[in-house]
Amino acid sequence: MSSGRIALTGATGILGSWVLAEALRRGYEPVAIMRDRTTEDARIRLGAVLGLAGLPNAERDVEVIRGDSTKEGLGLSPADLSSVRRSLDGFIHCAACTSFSPAQDKEVLETNIGGAKNVIQFAAENDVPLYHVSTAYVCGRQTGTIMEHDLRHNAGYNNTYERSKNEAERIVGKAFENGRAHGTILRPGIIVGASESGRICQFSNFYNMLQAIEYGAIRAIRNGKCVRIVGDGACTKNLVPVDWSAQQLWDAIETEGPSNATYHMTNPNPPTMSFIVSWLNELFAESRVRVEMRSALDDSDGLMKRATKPFEGYLTEEPVFDRTNMDRATRLSAQCPEITPSFMTELFHYAKAQQWRSVFDVRKRRDAVSGISEPIVQPATAAIHQ
Repeated sequence: MSSGRIALTGATGILGSWVLAEALRRGYEPVAIMRDRTTEDARIRLGAVLGLAGLPNAERDVEVIRGDSTKEGLGLSPADLSSVRRSLDGFIHCAACTSFSPAQDKEVLETNIGGAKNVIQFAAENDVPLYHVSTAYVCGRQTGTIMEHDLRHNAGYNNTYERSKNEAERIVGKAFENGRAHGTILRPGIIVGASESGRICQFSNFYNMLQAIEYGAIRAIRNGKCVRIVGDGACTKNLVPVDWSAQQLWDAIETEGPSNATYHMTNPNPPTMSFIVSWLNELFAESRVRVEMRSALDDSDGLMKRATKPFEGYLTEEPVFDRTNMDRATRLSAQCPEITPSFMTELFHYAKAQQWRSVFDVRKRRDAVSGISEPIVQPATAAIHQ
């Protein structure tokens, strides 16, 4: 597939927004299924994320249909269902709830597992190839090398998000196996800002950890202490720029189509925790704040212990992600941009310039690149939805 009419959920999410932008660049006719109250509201949000991705005013080239992947029939009206079915060449399911917070477990399960059931039902009934966006971390707490076909395990999970995405994959994979549907499963690593600008539409998870460390650094300036975090220096962090990830997704789709295979959209040369701590110390050098990595934190580190607890499992162990399928599908594609200290600094400063707030925030933000202040609209969904 190299062109056609593509339906997309999660079009204003962290990855989905760049997948949409890449679709437009490649000549596709995207149909964004969005749950805003009006199509006008949806287009405003699309305009915000597409502008970040370097396509100002491109929202006019996106067909918008009101719907919700968490509802049966995707929440589409009969007229909209008929419209979506028309000459549809593929369905990309990016919508997800990525929260690690136990308080949002119910929403995580409903969005990720319920959404998978509903999109499979739609794809099966309409014989549309389904491209399901999962996560490399369906592996949970497994270590060693994770093959792209690996899914079932009893190693446990770091959070409900991982468990929900694993279960969603099982639902999709079973439908592929029994011939009920056909498509592809795509597993990205940890999504961060664009390789050339650091831009990204929302700040969650890895950014939440960076923000917590920055807050710890501010406190350290006041009390003269260092910032201590849990970690293992040899542990890798599979950071992948959002623009490169979107390109990998489209390259896999265009090269191999609905192969019923799974692809790791991961960084073959991820940075280590030692690298990240070294970069943090360079970043905070002028403030004379030092970041130290320890195997465990004690009561004197109570604030950082609480702030980084949701991420502890990611700071001490990470498996190696095999890329056999992905390398075959994208052998002519650009290599993953190197995660350098300057790139990390760009990510950090972009997030700070946005006050760690979503592009949809009602407050005015200062654009980190152009320096122009612009009003932002309130999102119809929580920032955790991709």
